[in-house]
Amino acid sequence: MLPDDDIGYGFDNIGDVLTTSALHVEGWEGAGRLALENSLTAPIEPTVTTFEAEQLFSDVGAANGDVWVLWSNGELPADVELPADGEYIFRVGAFGAQAGPAVVRMALLLDGQELATVDVPETRANPGTYTHRFSTTAGPHTLAVAFLNDYYMPDDPDPAQRDRNLLVDYLELEGPYGVAAADPARRAALMICEPAGPDDSECARLVISDFARRAWRRPVELSEVNRLMGLVDLALAEGDGVDQGILLALQAVLLSPHFIFKVEVDADPTSTTPHPLAPHELATRLSYFLWGSTPDAALLAAADAGRLTGQDLADQVTRMLADPRAIALVEGFADQWLYTGPWPSWIPTTISSPTSTIGCAPGWPPRRASSSATPSSTTGPSRPCWTPITPSSMSAWRPITAWRSATPPRWPTPRASTRWTWPAPSGWAC
Repeated sequence: MLPDDDIGYGFDNIGDVLTTSALHVEGWEGAGRLALENSLTAPIEPTVTTFEAEQLFSDVGAANGDVWVLWSNGELPADVELPADGEYIFRVGAFGAQAGPAVVRMALLLDGQELATVDVPETRANPGTYTHRFSTTAGPHTLAVAFLNDYYMPDDPDPAQRDRNLLVDYLELEGPYGVAAADPARRAALMICEPAGPDDSECARLVISDFARRAWRRPVELSEVNRLMGLVDLALAEGDGVDQGILLALQAVLLSPHFIFKVEVDADPTSTTPHPLAPHELATRLSYFLWGSTPDAALLAAADAGRLTGQDLADQVTRMLADPRAIALVEGFADQWLYTGPWPSWIPTTISSPTSTIGCAPGWPPRRASSSATPSSTTGPSRPCWTPITPSSMSAWRPITAWRSATPPRWPTPRASTRWTWPAPSGWAC
């Protein structure tokens, strides 16, 4: 969903080399919307919406009492707005004015596409009900019934056999079914209160203020909350309800630079004099370094109280390192620092050489350890190989600057771009 980050000095979080593109913003928007929908989707109870046929309109036929008469081939449509992806039941009450050698034929349509085709042998004395279950997506759709086999024979001696018509009593939609609601625990983590009604703006303000404080990793200003509440007011004005307004506001929070970037405000950007970080800026740096994630409530509370110095800071570090989330320090920092991240993807095959059995890592560009080491059937395989780490091989490790030249470099000064390797049989190194 998101493009790979640029890498500098072996790390994918160096600000000087990272870029922001339209593709990034589109990916962030989609990821944020999906995460919020999966967390906030409330259970949706199936409802029934009925459209009385005589209150609809078509360019074929006309209303006649409590029915719509389709006297020629054509459709009777009804526009609907579906609240969620899921299964729905399309139900039609109809009967036919029968004439000719066949019974009335009717199709049920969704957005112009045929869902089902049925015979309608019933008459006004005993109307029929026709049902079809289907799956579709949320949003605007058009349901319709279509008359398929018009018949008109004005010269038939039997007046009852001169004209075949479809008479529609109602169109009905029931659903949705099979809508997956969000995990209640995930919803409760975001919704610190539940709206008392579809226009409960006060609860919405509490939810948005709390979420923005956690997402932006600092206290939020009243003016910032008021701007976000404008999206709730917009949703209410459009008749979408407070839940939709909250969803829009939280999406805006996740698209804000205050969430996407680690914002550190410098009172004097031109000064070269070092100065301490603000408490919330320090909390953000600490949390993303140790956990690879946003500060928790305890760390934010310490920042609010200005207690991130001296022993208070040491206590927070100790607490955070004891948390399972501290594995991010290994996975996010040490893996990149020591370049151990790719190791699990090296799936070796075993090849026997005259001197030893070695593992070969397919796909890596080969690198010779000396210009005289030419791979052959007697000196080893012609693809990059590595040997297991053993106490004896550890002493042979040497630093090399990875893949910068065709011959082994001299002992360089270790730096961030240095990779560590060890000799493999027949003079090959990976």
